[in-house]
Amino acid sequence: MFALKRAPQYQSQTCGEGRTVFVAIFARMVVVPAVMLPVMAILAKFDFHDVFEDPVFVVANVLLIASPPALTLAQITQAASNNSFERLISRTVFWSYCVVTPPSTILVVVLGLLIAKL
Repeated sequence: MFALKRAPQYQSQTCGEGRTVFVAIFARMVVVPAVMLPVMAILAKFDFHDVFEDPVFVVANVLLIASPPALTLAQITQAASNNSFERLISRTVFWSYCVVTPPSTILVVVLGLLIAKL
């Protein structure tokens, strides 16, 4: 007789989150280093400036190039409907900082040391 009300479905809100997180991390931690690290290597190889002789400068720049996506406090604290934005930011932070950053940092530091000729 009485129709039971179902709990609201949240699948439509989380449908594209995985793809969004993947694209954000891929763009910032794979595409940008793939474009900028060769430029950095060329500048260091041909001693474009005296500062490229400093291995600490080279490694620090390589780490900055391959760093995880920056998330501002305004983005993290912005309120959205049904907490979907907060969930997206927290997933991006988890995957980029906890899963992808440790191995990519080791790889990038080794590349930076190779570029700096150490």
